[in-house]
Amino acid sequence: MRGLTGKTFIIAGGATGIGAGTALRLVEEGANVVVGDINLEGAEATAARCNDAAAHGAHAIAVHFDLSDDASVTALATRTLDHFGAIHGLFNVGADLRPDNIGRDLTALDTDLEVWQRTLDVNLLGYVRTTKAVLPHLLAQGVGSIVNTSSGAAVSAGSDGKRPAYAASKSAVNAFTRHLARNYGPKGVRSNGVMPG
Repeated sequence: MRGLTGKTFIIAGGATGIGAGTALRLVEEGANVVVGDINLEGAEATAARCNDAAAHGAHAIAVHFDLSDDASVTALATRTLDHFGAIHGLFNVGADLRPDNIGRDLTALDTDLEVWQRTLDVNLLGYVRTTKAVLPHLLAQGVGSIVNTSSGAAVSAGSDGKRPAYAASKSAVNAFTRHLARNYGPKGVRSNGVMPG
């Protein structure tokens, strides 16, 4: 991660875990970061840690947003542009991992349709929402990057054979990422996926 001084990145799901770690690493390289999350307290704590570690004038802010809400996602992009003047990259890392959702993602016969709908709405359509909010800006400047977080669950049934909705959402993220790379890579916007686990 070099050459990021003065660039601005949105971490969509940056309050904890991989998102928080990525935000910290970006500011250490001089990039500005918007830590977006439904968990505002966690996002604020991450932004504070980032500002303590920032290099080359980098700065981080926290923004409350919800991957499942169109207006909230639009507001995240707008706040980023208002505060920093540009967007150079988007890291989609959020997912609904609440026990009352993923804890009910059991098997094809035992998982309620409500769990499927919520999981796909956040884990897949949330990434579609953030991409639709950010991609036009990246295309207008002719350069940018989108990184989507998938999971090893996208290509494996797992040792316990559970969480089909989660696995399906992450398989769909892989397909969406390939679509973005194929269609917008030639226009200067790179799209990549990471598959932890």
